[in-house]
Amino acid sequence: MEHRARIFRFADVEVREGEFSVRKDGQVLPVEPKAYKVLEFLLSNSGRVLSKNELLDAVWSDVEVSESSLTRAIAILRRLLGDDVHEQRFIATVATVGYRFVAPVEIVQEPADEPLPAANGSETSAAGPSPVAASLIRPPVAWWRRPATLGKRRWTRAWVVGAAGCILLAVAIWFLSRPLAAPRVTYHAQLTLDGRKKEVVGADGNSLFLNRFDPAGIAQVPTSGGTVVPILPDLPSGSLPNGLTPDLRAVSPDGSSLLVGAYSYRSELVDDSDLWVVGALGRPARLLTRAWDAAWSPDGRQVLYASSHGDLYTMASDGGDPRLLVASPAPSRASVRTSGLAWSPDGKRIRFTRDHAIWEVSSDGANLHEVIPGWRDSRFACCDRWTPDGDFYLFLSGDTLLKGINFLPGGQIWALDERRPTLRRRNSEPFQLTNGPTLWGTPVPSRDGQRIFARGVNLRGQLMRFDKESGQLQPYLGGISAEFLSFSHDGRYVAYVSFPDGVMYRANRDGTGVTQLTRPPVYPKNLRWSPDDTQILFHDFSPAHQDAIYVVSSKGGTPRRLLPDDTQPENDPNWSPDGKKVVFAAYGHNSAGPTARPEVRILDLDTREITTLPARLGGFWSPRWSPDGRYIAGLSEGSTDLVLFDLQTKQWTTLFHGTLAGFPCWSHDGRFIYFHGMLPKDDMRVYRVPLAGGKAQSITDERDFPWTGWYSAWFGLDPDDNPLLLRDEGSDEIYALTLDRN
Repeated sequence: MEHRARIFRFADVEVREGEFSVRKDGQVLPVEPKAYKVLEFLLSNSGRVLSKNELLDAVWSDVEVSESSLTRAIAILRRLLGDDVHEQRFIATVATVGYRFVAPVEIVQEPADEPLPAANGSETSAAGPSPVAASLIRPPVAWWRRPATLGKRRWTRAWVVGAAGCILLAVAIWFLSRPLAAPRVTYHAQLTLDGRKKEVVGADGNSLFLNRFDPAGIAQVPTSGGTVVPILPDLPSGSLPNGLTPDLRAVSPDGSSLLVGAYSYRSELVDDSDLWVVGALGRPARLLTRAWDAAWSPDGRQVLYASSHGDLYTMASDGGDPRLLVASPAPSRASVRTSGLAWSPDGKRIRFTRDHAIWEVSSDGANLHEVIPGWRDSRFACCDRWTPDGDFYLFLSGDTLLKGINFLPGGQIWALDERRPTLRRRNSEPFQLTNGPTLWGTPVPSRDGQRIFARGVNLRGQLMRFDKESGQLQPYLGGISAEFLSFSHDGRYVAYVSFPDGVMYRANRDGTGVTQLTRPPVYPKNLRWSPDDTQILFHDFSPAHQDAIYVVSSKGGTPRRLLPDDTQPENDPNWSPDGKKVVFAAYGHNSAGPTARPEVRILDLDTREITTLPARLGGFWSPRWSPDGRYIAGLSEGSTDLVLFDLQTKQWTTLFHGTLAGFPCWSHDGRFIYFHGMLPKDDMRVYRVPLAGGKAQSITDERDFPWTGWYSAWFGLDPDDNPLLLRDEGSDEIYALTLDRN
């Protein structure tokens, strides 16, 4: 039976089987063959969930590829069809399984070809040509036979040569049209075994230079692996005031010098710090400038640095006047996190991360532009480096998970092909080098470009409860990996968020009867049951990549944003005791980092009116409404003060001052406010402060307790006011990844 090609129609799009093009609004849009095959297979199975393996087998059966090839093809199709990854009108992602084409599809077959009429308008006889036609075809005399045979042989030989040439030309065109092969990570070698939190910053031929966070400081380890050895910069006395510790920003190209700034456990509060040029062994030290982040030029003669305002400068590495390269788009005194500074190996281009995107500018300050416009694999891209030969540009992208006391992004390593082949074309889209449960830190290539050094983190927590009678921490709810626990007011249920998956669940008080309430990409934080137990309040990133507050039914469903038109970050919401109002902080994180000044607002759910609490010197955020409704407790901007606002007298009271505090919680009888000290080692414990005033009482002592969670740590209370903590049961080491370019 003759095969008739099918035509697929959906929305304003038409796809003709086998044509390797898509017609949209009457225009023909070319598409890569593999991506087209994926689309054709999805359309042929419209409405059915197709696993990733099924799609890979159907489209890439002739070659072994990773899931990144399928991810890239789906991304190409979404851009081509104008399909928003958040709305997914056409291609829906089925988490951990695969994809499904969800739009209605009309499938028709092309009409069969009409038979061509004979030359005289009549049909050709089944018996063959007529005698007249046969006499015209067959030579009438014998002496024609040898010349005709010779001509036929010559024609056949020419046809064979021509056909072979066409085949060779087609093969050449096919080969040249194929993109250059993407590199792969083929092997992981673990280099450290200490389990301490640390990040690779740079490398020379023999050593990796690290920032450590537990304990804080600079260190090095051999590129072949071994013991992590601290480096103690010999800075002048008083160079690091207020408990700041040295922080490695960059390693010179020859490995002889380090750029050293300052680090704090309150890193979001640190402005520009002194930037020192320090010998690789810790001495000598020379003050260069003040900066937020910095990098070396390829020849080591210049330093590129960013201010906390977001301005980008260059200056000679031996000192001198700075030159403004890129002015910040932020208003005066505002902060724009500009980091991931990287200078191309040829010295002609500079790249940096801002607003969750990678930007490029010429080394003379011209041609500022986004590197991958419109590309968003997830919520951020950062931590970028070129390979020494400039062939590949490495960066991180993925879910923003915060690990350790320091805020560090965890994601997968991606690469952008920077090669410039003469005839072959290169991949213009990023491709993924790593996948799986391990989250990676900044990728630092080796000197020969054959390996990538990076921090690898596997996140896992164990829920613990502190028993006041025994004074011991014990697993709670079976030791599940969960945080942000909140208990219903009737005492029947508990809601929590799995870590690091970020899924909200509701369970019975004893942990049985688990029901899923949300699904990714939503990652709920700071859950609060409504007084009538019908809704759960939380905050998460909005589509504009800033904190926003949401409610979801305690039975599950689609989360609803409370203030959909608000353009400012909204953080840490809490119900009033009567459930008629919500208090929240107009403070949090947007694409530029923390907002400039926190303030607390109250939303009346009936009138939709918003009021702002009186301003307090030192700021106020992380609000918690007291059980009797009279007070709102919270933290100062620097989180060093536990503050109370009396809604009746309109007066502020400081209940506690002295340590970095987090996660304030009212006792259920309203007599105490609990909080957790966040500074290691001596202050990593749970305290409570009497509402009537008095000295803070230490409840627990976790100086050797390994913390983890979205905010690096988490603390809460059970219905009996027993402290709940999340213990780190994951792994955190440095690895060498082999980069196979063949």
